[in-house]
Amino acid sequence: MVFRSLMMMMLLLLISSPYESSAQFWKRISARKENNNESKTQEYNSNRIAKKQKPIDYPTSRVKFRYRIDVLIPLYLDELVEEGQPVFEHLPDKAIAGYQFYEGILLAKDSLNKLGYNFDIYIHDITQDGEGIERLILTKTLVGSDLIIGFLASNQLGKIAAFSQKYKINFVSALSPSVTDVQDNPFFTIIQPTLHRHCIRLRNKAMEMFPEKKVLLITNLENETDSIALNYCSGTKQKKWPRINWVSLEDSSELLPFLDTSINPVLLPIVDPLLADSIIQQIVEWFPQNRFHFFGMPSWKGASFLKEKKVNYIVTITAAFNFDNSITMPQVLVRNYKKTTDARPTELVYRGYETVYWYAYLLQKYGTIFNYHLNDLAGAAFTQFDIQTQWTRDNDFLYLENEHVFYLNYKNGLISVE
Repeated sequence: MVFRSLMMMMLLLLISSPYESSAQFWKRISARKENNNESKTQEYNSNRIAKKQKPIDYPTSRVKFRYRIDVLIPLYLDELVEEGQPVFEHLPDKAIAGYQFYEGILLAKDSLNKLGYNFDIYIHDITQDGEGIERLILTKTLVGSDLIIGFLASNQLGKIAAFSQKYKINFVSALSPSVTDVQDNPFFTIIQPTLHRHCIRLRNKAMEMFPEKKVLLITNLENETDSIALNYCSGTKQKKWPRINWVSLEDSSELLPFLDTSINPVLLPIVDPLLADSIIQQIVEWFPQNRFHFFGMPSWKGASFLKEKKVNYIVTITAAFNFDNSITMPQVLVRNYKKTTDARPTELVYRGYETVYWYAYLLQKYGTIFNYHLNDLAGAAFTQFDIQTQWTRDNDFLYLENEHVFYLNYKNGLISVE
């Protein structure tokens, strides 16, 4: 089935490529730039007088009979296919994420065709020599696009974002939570909420659930990204929350002053789920009679320790996406997916489907500049996106970001979603 799906992918590439010849969640973040850029959106002293936010001046939307969507995605076809035949037994790990996202695009394309939408979807395998990011920019291949969707890592976003701004083409970042090197760009949208956004939501949730308590912050200051996350989770009102650097903790006695007989809230701004697991298991081993509510990062989603049946603690994490298979749309997608793969769709299949489907809906209804209508979620199959403009502390425009996150609560092996 993998071979069959890959051949379908190659066919679409050959048909859709504008040439005559034919990502990674919470991995390394450019910490210095990320910290500098995202921190601009944090709260500032209310006594400071800031300039007014300028309205965004978009060009007139163009309503067309047929629209073009360009998708930039790593597929590694040069390495995986020779003379039209696959040269691998199993799809390599580095290609899996992009391939699954691509499968979702195929399903969305089929749905759009059935609705009578007029679209050309061009797939660019950015790992190929002729379709790398710099080559696409140099040849101006994307100039005729009505929408660019990038399944790109953080270090690949800046040049495409600048290109989209220059040519006034909306560019949607569908994978990375990074906004490195992006500012003053009303054509750039990030639908994977930033690390900063997740941390804001976590600390607000902890404050909401435990308004009379000081939440214990446990982190790993030897990790640069975790240090940034700690600052985001601390905010301004939480400066008095106690902090523990786990790597320098000598024994359990250092935690005793922060615990009591009621439920103890603990926030762990730690990206690595394996480290988070070891910390949680150690704490509950040290204090089996105490109860805990741990708050953690979206990178923990899918970790096996969240499904363990433990009665003395609850874990709450944030998640950008959550797909409910009990509603009609996912059931239809599952059936269609099984027809070609004999498997269930992964989260990235859902995300590829929803991203293309929703933005195609916006294009079809509002034309090329749909930015004033991002609250129209009729075409968003699964996620209640909340696309909001982001500003610096001085009210300079930054970019558009999806601020919507889910809360996933794990208790005694069961999960509930908010």
